[in-house]
Amino acid sequence: MGVAYHIDDSVWEGGVRDQLDHREKGGYTQHVTKFYPEDTSLEPVTVTLYLGDKDHGQYAGADSVENMAKLILKSVGPSGPNKEYLYNLTIAMKELVPHVVDNHLEELDQKVRELELEASS
Repeated sequence: MGVAYHIDDSVWEGGVRDQLDHREKGGYTQHVTKFYPEDTSLEPVTVTLYLGDKDHGQYAGADSVENMAKLILKSVGPSGPNKEYLYNLTIAMKELVPHVVDNHLEELDQKVRELELEASS
């Protein structure tokens, strides 16, 4: 399940790709694949996506939700605080695909918020 966005070639070549390449430089690689819309009356489209590499040094590996939440709470990347990225991703999922529930994302969001509240007390 996912969402695809159309970006005009001129905008993509005019800076969007460079921005994404910079933002996703921490272990992500760019790939081109087919995206199949949920609405089967629409044709598949070619999309660019970024995938995390498990062999990269920044890959944290499998861990408990507690440990992941602690890492997210204290980490900041090129796009800002990781907690804000997580919070925005959780909101976007609810808005874009409300019929899909990502239990792991919800649990992680809740744990980061709990730890953030504890830290501010």
